Amino acid sequence: AGCGLVTYKIVGGYFTSPRWGGASIRRGYLHGSPVNVYTPEMLQTMSNEELHAAITRDLHEDAYARQLADPKRYRSRKGAMFMERLLFVCPQCGSRDTIRSAGDTASCTCCNLNFRYTPYGMLEGLPYSTVKELSDWQKQQVALDLENGTPYTAQDATITTLYNHQETLIAQGPVTMTAEFLRCGDFQVTLKDINDLNIHGQKAIVFTAQRAYYELRPAAGYNALKFHLFYHCWKKQQS
Repeated sequence: AGCGLVTYKIVGGYFTSPRWGGASIRRGYLHGSPVNVYTPEMLQTMSNEELHAAITRDLHEDAYARQLADPKRYRSRKGAMFMERLLFVCPQCGSRDTIRSAGDTASCTCCNLNFRYTPYGMLEGLPYSTVKELSDWQKQQVALDLENGTPYTAQDATITTLYNHQETLIAQGPVTMTAEFLRCGDFQVTLKDINDLNIHGQKAIVFTAQRAYYELRPAAGYNALKFHLFYHCWKKQQS
């Protein structure tokens, strides 16, 4: 574009508004500041790959490493609300889609597991002290599920397509994802035909396949993240 570039990093954003946490805000430390300034002349000497690497380096943030080194309190009456959007495997009994949250605690409907999300963003009542550790463990479970042929499901969802700014309902019904296909109602697409798959917002799954754009919305109470992790774990195994 012929202009310069300023990279600007926000610190504390994860703990004030975790991606899984809905619209509730945790009051606490939040700070932003410029990291680097790249002039037009500097950018002209950089390849796309070098520029991407510079932006990635400047904006990288390990929220838990910073919090563990310098703990800061984030106040909220609903600290653990919507934890089920993040956690779909119970760390104690292994049940799927049984986590429910209220206030600063979350529990499993199938066993007596009960854990707390503290004002410092830490977990109490689990063998994992941070959400990052818990997420890393859950990703390992996804890989095992894929290896064992365990399908990922939701009882009900809608799938729509978008063309010329018009949204059209394609199908509605149960969802099943396996290493071979993604099915919703009477709509089915093979995973090999999906070019990419991501989460839009906190609930919707968006993907492109055969030059079409689709949006899958599981019903309330079902986790969208598990389909995202399953697909990308499968894709990594294909490379």
